[in-house]
Amino acid sequence: MTEDLNSSALTAPAVRRRRVYYISGFDPRGARFYHQLYTTEAQRQAPINGYQYTVGRRQKTGQHAVTWSVCASAEGASPGALGTETQYTFLSWDDLVRANWPVKTWCLVPRCFGALVSPLVYLILAMGAVAAISGAVYSLVRQLVTAGGLAWVLAAAAGVSTAAGVAHAALAGAEKLRLPWLMRIFLFVPQWGRSPGGALADRWDVMAAQIAADLAADAAQTPAAPAEEVLIIGHSVGALAALCVACGLAPSLGATLQIKSSRFGKMLTPAEHARRRRDAFGIHFQYLTATQLPVDNDYFTLTAGPRALVVVSQPVPTP
Repeated sequence: MTEDLNSSALTAPAVRRRRVYYISGFDPRGARFYHQLYTTEAQRQAPINGYQYTVGRRQKTGQHAVTWSVCASAEGASPGALGTETQYTFLSWDDLVRANWPVKTWCLVPRCFGALVSPLVYLILAMGAVAAISGAVYSLVRQLVTAGGLAWVLAAAAGVSTAAGVAHAALAGAEKLRLPWLMRIFLFVPQWGRSPGGALADRWDVMAAQIAADLAADAAQTPAAPAEEVLIIGHSVGALAALCVACGLAPSLGATLQIKSSRFGKMLTPAEHARRRRDAFGIHFQYLTATQLPVDNDYFTLTAGPRALVVVSQPVPTP
């Protein structure tokens, strides 16, 4: 079975109105960053998939909701031609991320180490390390005192300087690989699992209430203009949050979970794909950015295009 983009487009019902609710991952950056990212990448995607995207200004539409419009039309279409209008809402929890975001990079290593082992084992190891360091310091001081030589002092100073240089280089390399970001996520997720209630659970409830209120307001319009498709999208850790929000809506809405493979190898040229595979952070954000090659499941086709996700997710057999 193969996938035929043109056949799929012909059989897919057109979506004229859509609502998208986006929940970011464990990211302290808020709606301003993601609005700019969407605007920039939509313009990069436009010549690839043959659509024109007009991204509106962001507006605060709820306590933790910022919305902007996205109008998509076929390339070369007349100004009055019907297209697809999407209300794209950023559901924010970046304030909670910042509250759980250790500022000092150097403090992440011991915290991650402590999360890996039990407190008792960590205590034993820490006590052993303190004892070893204390013994080494005592031995060094004793030799300095007994030898009384300046060479020992110079050697110790050189050793400290070298260690500081190595530590600085290690931190710079870690920042380049985004390891501190990963370590912060590593610390946050188990904490969330141990304490799923509190501010996080309250925020998911607020998000679910925002979606329900928006859909009710659409239905109450005269004439009624309900969205023909509603997408709740979570990126990275935000996918877990999206599931929590969707569970809050499931009793009142017909929710369907759709999983679509990204197939990065078909989105990028071979050279770019090889380069991106060495950049884990970059490929992680490829979910939200423009492709180099035309595919039927780029982020902007899914969130602003004329076809419903449920149709996009079903390959059309060809003879």
